[in-house]
Amino acid sequence: MSREKSLKRFISRNPTVVQVGQDVKAYNYYAIAAGAILFYDYFLTLADEVKYVWSGKKSWVFWLFVFNRYFPMTWQLIALFTSLSSQVTTEMRKSLVLLSYSVCRLHIPRPSGANCQVESSL
Repeated sequence: MSREKSLKRFISRNPTVVQVGQDVKAYNYYAIAAGAILFYDYFLTLADEVKYVWSGKKSWVFWLFVFNRYFPMTWQLIALFTSLSSQVTTEMRKSLVLLSYSVCRLHIPRPSGANCQVESSL
């Protein structure tokens, strides 16, 4: 039996495989769209940023701005790379999910009773 035939038989017996594939494809499209919007916004405001922020005094407010401005873009690039690259291993993806969880736990104020949850079935 050919590999293609056995794969088709496996998929026909396991419809969730198709659903997972469609979900991954949809996630990739959303990640690309989010990245495009984020970088579009960055380039729209870059001239004002250079004029008003980078020429000013480098106080803690400046560094807070830099973190707030560039951390999401860095994270978006990492997320795009991991979701679109075939060279990223499952272990690397697990590490990035745990890193996301850590950032969520450390940086997002939350009301009592609310928490960040990570699927353990990766």
